[in-house]
Amino acid sequence: MKKYLFIILMIAVSSFSVVNDTDKIVAAAADSQLPVFLSKIPAGQEAWYGFRPQDDLDLCATGKPYRMIFFSNDFYKGPLEDNKNYLSIKNEWRVPVIIDGDYRNLLTMTGNPGNYLISGMGDTVLAKELQLLSAGVNENGQNYILRIPRLRADFFVTENDNSFSEAKFTPLLNAVIAVPALSSTSKTTFSLAEVQQAVKEALGKKH
Repeated sequence: MKKYLFIILMIAVSSFSVVNDTDKIVAAAADSQLPVFLSKIPAGQEAWYGFRPQDDLDLCATGKPYRMIFFSNDFYKGPLEDNKNYLSIKNEWRVPVIIDGDYRNLLTMTGNPGNYLISGMGDTVLAKELQLLSAGVNENGQNYILRIPRLRADFFVTENDNSFSEAKFTPLLNAVIAVPALSSTSKTTFSLAEVQQAVKEALGKKH
């Protein structure tokens, strides 16, 4: 029995390590490509990207990536089924651009190992929200953004045990507005099951 428990533990640790390593690789790729993207900002338009007149863009750094997750097509097709996985993890990340400890905007990173590329830069409002919500979370955990395109709603997701069933989902402002069931309670974080049910209800009211 102890042998099997040890094997399960090693698999979990290995999976967690792979995810952590991917975050580091994505962050390193973003950091190396950032100067090129910053140089493309037209003179006088720095404020559109969240920068201030006194900012020295040479001091920009990148922060810990947020991997993008979505609900699969099955989630939208019919009623929720127990014990069915509706999450789809994408090879897409949002990486904070940081100056003096403040998130200015987010880089969009896409690709596969060995070929992660910046495909966009922006989301200044989202960057500020993520900075506030990320303060104090476990630095060794994984951070995600659950995006619901049909509602234009986002959730900040943190998980520490390599399991979304134990993850905490915090609605961002657009999700609070788009998913009424979440704003009718005093809770600030929700389980995956609670989010799925609330989103289903919001989608039903939309049609």
